[in-house]
Amino acid sequence: MKLDEQPIEGAEFVVLSEHVDYWNQLGWPDRFSQARFSERQRQIADRLHSGTIYTPQLVLDGRDLRLVGGMDKLQKTLAVNNQQPAAASIDVRVEQAAQGLAISAQVAVPDPALRADAQAWIAVFENGLSSRVARGENAGKQLYHDFVVRELVGPFPVDREGRAQVQHTLRSGADWTLTNMGVAVLVQRKDNGEFLQAAQAPLACRS
Repeated sequence: MKLDEQPIEGAEFVVLSEHVDYWNQLGWPDRFSQARFSERQRQIADRLHSGTIYTPQLVLDGRDLRLVGGMDKLQKTLAVNNQQPAAASIDVRVEQAAQGLAISAQVAVPDPALRADAQAWIAVFENGLSSRVARGENAGKQLYHDFVVRELVGPFPVDREGRAQVQHTLRSGADWTLTNMGVAVLVQRKDNGEFLQAAQAPLACRS
């Protein structure tokens, strides 16, 4: 199994890679890193009552998933999770606009008990990236990256009726390749980090 595959028939596996910036002080700044992603990782650690942050880390449904025993553990965990019905619905749309790309989504959370803690996020990601490492333990290596989050927008609150109107106008970065990019909309509980639903769509038509 690879992370760029969809391992569960009939289910979409949404992968996002948030590059942290706390390794930049070693002399090779990661051009994809953001301080916001480091802070999000610290928030995950606080929520899990863990005093440790580390990379690479795999977080599934708001929980730290250490792959002792290989990727089979991930596939089994996904299969179990997929047996649970989604607690939110998402309809994502991407349209051309005068200022860039208009990203919108209709989010619905049917269960009233979940609405107070539900939040929606937009994550714009890119595949097919690479970087040449100049210093550190990987000096001289060419690293390849997929699902790299270029822009994260949110949170968008869910109202008392269980709805959220998610909208964002995206202005493409100079080094972005739109045909390699996609957008994911996530609905997550802010209290425990559990994801109620996720959906994704391409940003541009692929020839």
